[in-house]
Amino acid sequence: MYTIVFQHIVRVTNNVVLTAADVMSEVTAKIEQLVLPEGYAWNVTGETEEESEVLLDLGVLAIVAVFLIFLLIVLQFNSLSIPVLVMSTVYLAIAGSLIGLFITSTPIGFMTVAGFIALAGIVVPSLYTVVAIQKEKKRAKKEAQNPLSI
Repeated sequence: MYTIVFQHIVRVTNNVVLTAADVMSEVTAKIEQLVLPEGYAWNVTGETEEESEVLLDLGVLAIVAVFLIFLLIVLQFNSLSIPVLVMSTVYLAIAGSLIGLFITSTPIGFMTVAGFIALAGIVVPSLYTVVAIQKEKKRAKKEAQNPLSI
């Protein structure tokens, strides 16, 4: 036990094979059952607190990124149906990832959310390229059918 800014602190550490979220859920359940004397309180700091803030920031970042990608595709193709098609693949890819995480009992943490964002960064350009090629083929076919048009 030591003192920081005239407050008594008890630091609990251990080497465990569980994730921090699993340990914190167990510890929180046990601590909430305790009846603390007057003037005593407990709070969670460290990795758990930081991870919650980072996941919230990443969630906001992902929403902004999806909106900006949608907006850029709308401007590029002058269509609303193509961006909806492209963005639907992002949601399908994330849904598949969530199913995989569920099957393997892997918790959602910082690395999985970063993986979702990276997956969107892989899926969108791939489908964007396919759509651009198809649009170019359609334009070339139209020009071949009517060669005298300007």
